[in-house]
Amino acid sequence: MKIDWETILYWVLALFGIFIIYQALRYLLGGSWALESLVVAFLVLNFTLTIANGMKLSHFEGEFREFRHAMLTLAKDFKEFREEMREFKHEMHSFTKETDKRFLSMENNFKTKIIR
Repeated sequence: MKIDWETILYWVLALFGIFIIYQALRYLLGGSWALESLVVAFLVLNFTLTIANGMKLSHFEGEFREFRHAMLTLAKDFKEFREEMREFKHEMHSFTKETDKRFLSMENNFKTKIIR
């Protein structure tokens, strides 16, 4: 069983944030921590969330690089496929012209045989 430390970290941060909000409400109602302690706690929470968001952003940038590489490879494959289809279309067009010529010559031969 793999432990997801990132999820655990976010839950701990959420609980810490709730605790700080609770202490701030207690301060407003007349008791609990001193103002300096609340400010330091808010700064620590803000700094920790900033670091966590930076880590998440760098993870997304890495995934974007992989996605970009996959899309570039797919675009290259589509270009090759389009070129192959263009060549195939040209071959089919040539084949159609040759087939038309053969049918016309066969038709002319058939007409000349019927007329004789």
